[in-house]
Amino acid sequence: MRLSKTSISSNRNILLSTIAIFFFWMSLYFYVPFLPIHTLELGASNTVLGIVIASYAIGQMALRIPVGIISDLLGRRKPFVLAAFIASSLGALGLLFAPSPFVLFLARSLTGVAGAGWVAITVLYISYFHKSKTDQAMSWVMFVNAFGIVVATFVGGIIGELYGGVSTFFAGFVAGLIGTVLILLIKEPRQLDRTVMSWADFLRVGRNPLLLRISLIGILIHFVTFAVSFSFVPVYAVSIGATEFQNGLIAGAMFIFSAAGNLATPKLVEKFGYRNTLVFGLFIIAISVAVIPLLDSPILIMVSQAAGGLGRGMSQLILMTLAVLVVPGATRTTSMGIYQALYAIGMFAGPVVAGFVADFSGVLSVFWVCAVISLASCVIAVKCPVRAPSQN
Repeated sequence: MRLSKTSISSNRNILLSTIAIFFFWMSLYFYVPFLPIHTLELGASNTVLGIVIASYAIGQMALRIPVGIISDLLGRRKPFVLAAFIASSLGALGLLFAPSPFVLFLARSLTGVAGAGWVAITVLYISYFHKSKTDQAMSWVMFVNAFGIVVATFVGGIIGELYGGVSTFFAGFVAGLIGTVLILLIKEPRQLDRTVMSWADFLRVGRNPLLLRISLIGILIHFVTFAVSFSFVPVYAVSIGATEFQNGLIAGAMFIFSAAGNLATPKLVEKFGYRNTLVFGLFIIAISVAVIPLLDSPILIMVSQAAGGLGRGMSQLILMTLAVLVVPGATRTTSMGIYQALYAIGMFAGPVVAGFVADFSGVLSVFWVCAVISLASCVIAVKCPVRAPSQN
């Protein structure tokens, strides 16, 4: 049976965009375990370190909703996707040559602009599939996302061990460049559905009480993740003797078990329900953070981060699912955009607050504070009226 030219073109676009997305996340995560250490090496205080890490969230807080709305209005996603890939590559290059923490802040902010393009990237990707296969397409693109991050952290650890942590910034630049070339080679579908939404509709979705409760939990989870795993776990690990490679393994273990949490969650929800599974995942996060000050070897840190990754994978999948199921079908994209923009607040606030705490009372205090915040998210989830949502 011969394939039509349209089918061949679609398959080509799917293949190229899949590989491009893999390199996109490689570009953004090669250097994540090493950025905190490099920031301190350039003379930053813990407070400045927190601000540099937090700058990744600025573009996402500011641009995620506008990117979604404007791309829908224009009926085009590729220009925003291309801009995201270019920003990722240039941001990594800026990190490589940054002479000071301030330039690191600017370069990391640029990578945050790249992260804001994830909304357009996913929508463009699923547009290559028939509407009946949207679920499968979204599942696949999320797998590519997770796989790229896992590979980046492990390979980044090897590169950092062989050539120094700074070399991972160059690897991020090259990966982003490869992804950019691949995006230039794909063609966007001629016609995309356009969604017109009034300001009143937007406010109605944004005021949904359950969406706001879900978003609050998301803010707290990302607060802890970016304050602990992306900021001060690498710093603490080095202080107890971790090598560049071991820091990469620590981050990789977290992402692998996060993916495992994603896979296990549907079965757990089926058996225990949304609320119980969510509370369990959040409790695992709290315990994994609370034990860090008691650990004195990189291997034990790796175990704690793996456990925390499992809890985060479970919790984040449930929250993202609820974010689109608690509103009518026609407004689910907007609901997801609001949720993602709000949880970016935690991505920003976590490292900033953690930096102040570390300078004021030491790095170990960061873990105690974040453990309390994790427990607070458990309490909110317990009181959250979460049940199996109706399929609106």
